[in-house]
Amino acid sequence: LAPALHLSTSFLPNEQGFIYSRIDQPTRQRAEEVLGNLEGGSCILYSSGSSATSAIIHHIVPKSIFLLGVGYHGTKHVVTQFKNLTRCQVTEIDDPNTIDWNKVQKGDL
Repeated sequence: LAPALHLSTSFLPNEQGFIYSRIDQPTRQRAEEVLGNLEGGSCILYSSGSSATSAIIHHIVPKSIFLLGVGYHGTKHVVTQFKNLTRCQVTEIDDPNTIDWNKVQKGDL
């Protein structure tokens, strides 16, 4: 028998230690555990694409980011904040087929 899905977005204070669903919640914990086991490692789920983008950029710490010009505005915002903090080079491109792959270094995004 599977545990119930928790659809709550907020919790009563000190209710199992959960505060707000974007921070953590029981269903997400179970999903991370199941996916991690399927992949033979661990898993982290994010509540938004922007938070996932920020996490991967700060984990990799690239020197260069190639950003598709017509992409999601939230991604552009996260990349701009990272650039301002780190002086990472950001190159906006209109067509991924125009990238000179000889200039892309290990760790670039």
